[in-house]
Amino acid sequence: MTNLQQDLNEYYLKLEKNIETISSYFTNIKRKSFLGENIMLLDFHKKDFNKVAAASFKLFERVKPEEDFPNGYTFKGIDFRMVHYPKTNRIAITF
Repeated sequence: MTNLQQDLNEYYLKLEKNIETISSYFTNIKRKSFLGENIMLLDFHKKDFNKVAAASFKLFERVKPEEDFPNGYTFKGIDFRMVHYPKTNRIAITF
C-alpha cells in the first residue's frame, strides 16, 4: 500500500508541475480553473483570445501521427491535448 501511495503522490506532483509549466506560457488569462484532476480550463477576454489561440499553435509542437493522439501536443516532454472554444473564449488542456 505504501508503494501505491508514494506512486500517487509522485504522479500528482508531476501533474501539478506540468500544469504550471504549460499555463505559464499563456498570458492575459482571465480565469484559470480545473475540471477534475487533469483538465485545465483557461478563460480569456474576447480581444485576447484570438491572439493567444494563434500563438499557442506556434508555441507547442504537434504530436505526429495525429491519428494516434488527436489534438495532441508536446512541450518539454509534456504530452497534452488542447482544444480551443472560440464561442466561449476558452482553451481546455487535458494532461
